[in-house]
Amino acid sequence: MTAISCHACGIAVYPHLISCPHCGTRMLDKKGKNPCFLSAQDFPLIEAYVSLELGPQHPLRGALLTKIERASIMPSERMPSNIVTLGTRARYRVGGMDAESRTLTAPQARVVPGAHVPLLSPSGIALLGQRPGDMVILPGGEMLTLLSIEFQPEAAQRIGRRAGTAMKGAPL
Repeated sequence: MTAISCHACGIAVYPHLISCPHCGTRMLDKKGKNPCFLSAQDFPLIEAYVSLELGPQHPLRGALLTKIERASIMPSERMPSNIVTLGTRARYRVGGMDAESRTLTAPQARVVPGAHVPLLSPSGIALLGQRPGDMVILPGGEMLTLLSIEFQPEAAQRIGRRAGTAMKGAPL
């Protein structure tokens, strides 16, 4: 893996890092954009959506392909808890509208109107792989700002495994 320079302090860091270990600055990709992180569990599903559900002329195909090309793939068990993955409940704002809290869902998932944002939507693609504070320009020029992550499935699994391990030796 080739190291890149932190844009703030200049120290050489590996591009898969979320922040510079020296100064703490959030890393940008080679094009000066927010880095994108996809879980190893989500990545093949997203690739399948592109190839099976989005035809060559689909308006979202290019955006999702760009997201995949920019992404760093991380094992699900090592995914930082502040990254939006499929199944993550995130609070975000689009333009000057009120903040919304929604769960990023796969295309075939059953959804409750107003509670979910589908992956195959401009906001869904923008949220995928991002972290609080990231801002993404949507088609049409509106700015989506990720405010917080309220739930992430990978983090919940880690907590569940730790709790289960702690309980193994506990008396009944």
